[in-house]
Amino acid sequence: MTEHLDLGGNEGGCILTKPCGKQGLLAVITRSLPSVVLDGKRTIRFLQCGFDSLGDSFVASDHHGFVYHFDIAKNRFKLVKKIGNAVTAIAFNLKRVTEYLVATTDHSIRCYDIERKELLGTLRGHSKPVKHLSVHTSGRYIISSSNDSAFLWDLDEFERKRKLSVNKPDVGIVEVFFIPRFNYIFTGFEDNTVFVFDAKSLEFVFQLTVPEDLKPDFKAFAVSEDGKTVVGSGRSKYLFVWDIESRSLSDTIELTHRIRNVKSIAFLPDRLKTFHDKVICILSQDGVLRFVALQNAKQLLDIGGVENKILSFSLSPNGKYITAVMADGNLHVYSVDNLVCAESKMPVKVLQDQSSKANKTCSSLVSHKPKAMKSILIRRRELKRLEATQNESKDPSASLTRSLPAGIDLNRLVSILKTFGEFPSKYRLFIWRSVLRLPENHEAFSALVDKGVHTAYESLQEKYPLKSRRLLRGLQRTLSALAHWAPIFGECDYLPLMAFPFVKIFQNNPLACFETIATVLVNWCQHWFEYFPNPPVNVLSMGEQILAHHDRHLINHFVQHSVTSQTYIWKLLKTMFSEVLTHEEWLVLFDHVFSNHPGFMVYCAVAYCICNRASLIKATQHDDLKYFFRHRNPVTMKALLQEAYVLAETTPPQFDPCRLLEPMQPLTVGQYPIYNKYPKFIVDYQVQERDRIRLEEVEYIRQRNLALEMQQETEKRLAAEAAWQKQQELIVQAEEERRSLIQKEERKLNEQRLRLQALNREIRIKELNLLEATRRKFLQQQKMQKQVELKRLDDELRRKIDQRERETDTAVRDAEIRGMELEIQRQLLQHELVREVQFQGCNPNRNGCPNASSSQPGYSKDGQSAFKTDLSNEIALGKQNLRAERNLMLQDQSSMIRQYDRQKEKANSELSKQVGKISCLEKDINELKQQLTRIQVENNAAGDPSDLNNNSHDNLPYSVTHPQTESDASKAESDHRGHSKPANVSTNTCLNSTDSSSIQFSLDRGRRELDLKERELINEVTQLRKKLVRESRTRTE
Repeated sequence: MTEHLDLGGNEGGCILTKPCGKQGLLAVITRSLPSVVLDGKRTIRFLQCGFDSLGDSFVASDHHGFVYHFDIAKNRFKLVKKIGNAVTAIAFNLKRVTEYLVATTDHSIRCYDIERKELLGTLRGHSKPVKHLSVHTSGRYIISSSNDSAFLWDLDEFERKRKLSVNKPDVGIVEVFFIPRFNYIFTGFEDNTVFVFDAKSLEFVFQLTVPEDLKPDFKAFAVSEDGKTVVGSGRSKYLFVWDIESRSLSDTIELTHRIRNVKSIAFLPDRLKTFHDKVICILSQDGVLRFVALQNAKQLLDIGGVENKILSFSLSPNGKYITAVMADGNLHVYSVDNLVCAESKMPVKVLQDQSSKANKTCSSLVSHKPKAMKSILIRRRELKRLEATQNESKDPSASLTRSLPAGIDLNRLVSILKTFGEFPSKYRLFIWRSVLRLPENHEAFSALVDKGVHTAYESLQEKYPLKSRRLLRGLQRTLSALAHWAPIFGECDYLPLMAFPFVKIFQNNPLACFETIATVLVNWCQHWFEYFPNPPVNVLSMGEQILAHHDRHLINHFVQHSVTSQTYIWKLLKTMFSEVLTHEEWLVLFDHVFSNHPGFMVYCAVAYCICNRASLIKATQHDDLKYFFRHRNPVTMKALLQEAYVLAETTPPQFDPCRLLEPMQPLTVGQYPIYNKYPKFIVDYQVQERDRIRLEEVEYIRQRNLALEMQQETEKRLAAEAAWQKQQELIVQAEEERRSLIQKEERKLNEQRLRLQALNREIRIKELNLLEATRRKFLQQQKMQKQVELKRLDDELRRKIDQRERETDTAVRDAEIRGMELEIQRQLLQHELVREVQFQGCNPNRNGCPNASSSQPGYSKDGQSAFKTDLSNEIALGKQNLRAERNLMLQDQSSMIRQYDRQKEKANSELSKQVGKISCLEKDINELKQQLTRIQVENNAAGDPSDLNNNSHDNLPYSVTHPQTESDASKAESDHRGHSKPANVSTNTCLNSTDSSSIQFSLDRGRRELDLKERELINEVTQLRKKLVRESRTRTE
């Protein structure tokens, strides 16, 4: 019973609960989870699987990204990681045995450790999901390939080394992997091109070709463990085999009609000794994994089926186990040894034969499926019936001698052949191998093939040019093996013609081809080489006697035209009838030849002559007869075979070849028999002669090559000298041409320079004109700006002049007002002087006014002198200031405004007039002061100053009540500047006055007011001067 393991939610446990038997399927691993919809459970599909480098454990991932580790040797499994994404590729055979790589659907490649269950590194760079991971034999480097690119990674550094991208967007990458031993990188593309690169330098090495008439549409490739063989296939019925050492296509195998599309290919490891040949595993579109021997294209066994297809599989490096992901999502684990044992036992049960191991292997090639083998099972039942009939015969010993390895009676097979005329084409080769009892000595044949191409057949292509290189290589390999087996076969010039039809039929099975030809040479070619290198006279005499016995007229015709048996029998025998029969006719003929005694082939040659008797008798030329036996002629195989059987039955015993030739003896098992039935001294002599000729040819070729090399060297030197002379002539001619060209170019250059200079002049003139226009425009603009600036300055100057004129007018008006004030003061002073004079006139009546002297304060002499001094000083200072200011104003106006002389002169004249008026007023004031002084002096001289003061003060309209001190004067001045606050005065009416309306002024008050007004006038003039100076400086700056 097969072990069924449901992982479920378990994170560890045993794989097998009991020891497995000898069945091929060890375990069915599934992972199901509870589900409400699907009857309580739903299956989580497994996607990828990969073995480690030892082959005893593997890791598998499901659709949910759960990664499990299965150790078959320890019978344990455990959950190592929950990635979360579906895995597209997996690799477990790394440098460190506890590490594995997974490629996920997010286009990344992650490295995990099984023991620690942690992420070690992430490789990113792909833009599409990774399909394949190939690990180098060292375990350090890997190649990841997707549909559009491939990357070479260093696992020690977790970094990318190189990238392979496809330039054509419609061409994708099929697969990229390392080729062991040669250290190559194999690259297959969707356009059916295959390239090989060096893994170290990453340089292109060579390209593997594919026949142009075949369209493989590659989808899968595989390389053998030794790296010598690479196979590839796809959506076609052919399997292409390349030899890496020879860098060429070594074989093309046509697959069975059941295989229309190959999904995956893998080599079964060579360490598995179950099979002697290289075995490949082919997964096709029907979900069946077939094991096929690469050398003979035999299908050894298969697993899977239509009911439960295999989606992908993985082989362990040691070849013991196979894991297959099935269509139902489960993971099957197979034991290769148990599969082989179980498969090899089935044919034994059917045929009831235990004769030999080789026969078991041969019989195990038949599939055990009832539908596919319905016809062969029927034939096996018939063979059993024949075997039973044979056992009931009278001569059991002869039956035992004639029995076949599988228990088939040869006599019964011959009777069936006579009834149907031929063997079934589908099983013809199998029946031939069974009838001839081929031993299938793989090791012996491999030893013969390993010796290489025999020297006798190195130039086979020159003698027999074939279109198919595959057939040529197969023919050369088979003939070389025959020559290594027996030296006589290296000297037979007709052996290629005899072996070619067998090579063409057994082109996919070189071993069967070699053993079939060897069996034919040993049995059906008896006594052929006794008269070597002459034709076998004894065999030809047999045929000649048979023909003479049965057709005397035809033999006389041959004798009459000097046609010997070497023409009408030997030409047929040495070519095995391949030149006169078609392919189907030849196969039918040898169905009967292999099923009868070796002497039957002589009867067939004689029968061919008898069947074509009419044509041969009409031919009277010797060349026509030769031509007849070298080309195909219309003959019916049924008539030919019937005639041969009639000849075999009616030929007398003394002429019967079956009595002269021994019965068929199969080749020995293990090693091939020694073949020495030929004149050894002749063969040795021919071998020596051939070796001598070969050495002479080698020497001749060497000398010829030397002569050719010398001739070639001489020709090269002559050619080099002629080339040098010609080169010198060409150089001289080229130099002259260059000189002429240089002269022409110089002339052109001069012309161009002249044109360029003219153009430069024009451009320069244009530039100058443009610069001039720009300059003029700029000057015009500057002129406009200057005009605008001048206009602005004129406006500013006019504004300043207007302002100055207004200020001057204001000053003139102020001066006029000042003059008017001074005039008023002068008039007041005159009026006061008049009154003083009047007062002096009435001085005699002073005594009549007794109260006057008591009511007026008197003037002191010192006060009058101080008043005079101050008044004179102030007047002088005012004059000086006025003159200084006038001169300064005149100088400033003349220096600042020369262009406006008229206006300045007018202003100066007006100012001069005002100054003149002021001067006149000052003069009048001075005169009045002098008069006043004189009057005071006279009064002082005439009487008491105190009385004068008293009398004078009596006549004043006002009198000062406060004393004459500096503090009072300053206070009065401040009071006057404080907006004319009235002074504290007292009014006294003169009792003796006759004019009551007259008003008396105080002289002290008048003096102070005049002094204040003069100072104000001087200050205003000073301020006006300073203002004019500032304006002139501003304009100057």
